[in-house]
Amino acid sequence: MLTKSLVNQKLERLINIMLTDGVQPGDLSNNIFFDSYKQISYVKKDDTIIGEIVFTEEEKNVDIKMRYIYTLDKKIIRIEEEIDNNITLQWDRNIIETELVTDIVELLKGKYTEAQMKKFVSTLPEYLKEKVKNSYYAVA
Repeated sequence: MLTKSLVNQKLERLINIMLTDGVQPGDLSNNIFFDSYKQISYVKKDDTIIGEIVFTEEEKNVDIKMRYIYTLDKKIIRIEEEIDNNITLQWDRNIIETELVTDIVELLKGKYTEAQMKKFVSTLPEYLKEKVKNSYYAVA
């Protein structure tokens, strides 16, 4: 029973992430009116939009550059922070989705037969079906 609850929690989190677009460029652009914000820019590169925001963290007296990367359908896919040319990943949609799918597959692998797994996969949205199938066969 615990496995089912854990799978449902992870599926719910996965679906929420998939349905959430994330903070939008217009919302971030409004920050330019704050004193600590120095620069906000957006560029389109291939099939992504890259937003960069530079602001000063008063307590440390250091400039921070935040980089927001979006798909053309307005979903945020990655957030990076850059301080003194050191880039730190803050959030990555693909990494989180992959980890959740892997967790779900590992939980089900020991409990479900291949037929049960196929039935489970058939109930998922198309986007998730491929991720779960790929993870299942990579782990199996």
